[in-house]
Amino acid sequence: YVNYINDAPILPYDKIAILQNQYFQVSELLLKKLSSKTGIMRKYLLAKRVDYSGRAVIVPDYTLNIDQVDVSYHIIKEVFKPALLPRLAKALNISELEALNRYDSSEHEDILFKLSQEYCNYPCLINRQPTLHRASIMVSFIRRVIKDYVLVVPPIATEPFNADFDGDQMALYFPVGGAAYNEALNLVPYKNVSLPSNGELAFTFSED
Repeated sequence: YVNYINDAPILPYDKIAILQNQYFQVSELLLKKLSSKTGIMRKYLLAKRVDYSGRAVIVPDYTLNIDQVDVSYHIIKEVFKPALLPRLAKALNISELEALNRYDSSEHEDILFKLSQEYCNYPCLINRQPTLHRASIMVSFIRRVIKDYVLVVPPIATEPFNADFDGDQMALYFPVGGAAYNEALNLVPYKNVSLPSNGELAFTFSED
């Protein structure tokens, strides 16, 4: 295009004006693609959605072990939808396509809730932002799947996350595949009892 303009029988000033105009148009287009809310940076890099994850407000339960959590059924239902869908179809004796249409219906909530209990003892990585050190993300095992819209955590395990129970939210990430599953087992609290910064005990009764 530049060569075409250079060879065109027009005045040099007109050539510069045309090229500048094209440059500004291309620059504006690139800036729009990068900087808007649906642009590349914010949509795919900064605020990208993460598969196999969830988020909920935390509440305490003193009966939980240090490596246990109770997870909302509504998170399990969405995260493990590809696995629960065929089981729902089998339970209702219908096709998977029909099961997909009925998946979000309240008519089969009891069946899905019962199927979601199979994920008890499944490991999940729990994290609270900001992640300031290695102990800010640890693995816990699902003790129960509950119907409440909350994440139930043991109060003794809140110190590494700098969390309390005044409305804080924590994120959950579920490992998928053998390598991720095995690596997650190295992040259990029993293997990270001391803070990497100073060697002090990571778990205290500050929220007790």
